[in-house]
Amino acid sequence: GQDFYSFMSLHYTALHTDSVVLARHRLTADPVSFRTRFKGCDDADLWFRVGYQGKLGYCDKALASHRLHGANLSANRLDMTKSSLEVHRDNERRGADRLDNDQRQHYRRKITDIELQLAYQLRRAGRRRESAELCLNLLAGRHALPALRELLKLPFTSA
Repeated sequence: GQDFYSFMSLHYTALHTDSVVLARHRLTADPVSFRTRFKGCDDADLWFRVGYQGKLGYCDKALASHRLHGANLSANRLDMTKSSLEVHRDNERRGADRLDNDQRQHYRRKITDIELQLAYQLRRAGRRRESAELCLNLLAGRHALPALRELLKLPFTSA
């Protein structure tokens, strides 16, 4: 329930699509559906919304396996990091009432870490302007030191 929702938000999205059974009658507040705007992370978004609605049970046994190949969406780290950031920002807005102040601060730091990962991925992809803009936005917030470290890795050129 609330504790598992907090765990998923703050630490690890622990549910995976191929290993879940749902009772439809329990999910009346938010119908079971994948929101396709979260490309590659639509399952994580769904499990945040399911976890937000109430108690969850689990079976501590491997029931499925996951095959990775070159065509997996998760093979594109930049796209996955962008999607992960969108999912966590959306979940942060939804779950503000479920997390206490310390947990909200912890979640904000986690989201900042994802933003910094995105800045790094953008820089590696040669998209320096986007990386710099993201870092400058972080500098305006309370997370100036990590953003400044990432920003300083960018070569400065006149526009």
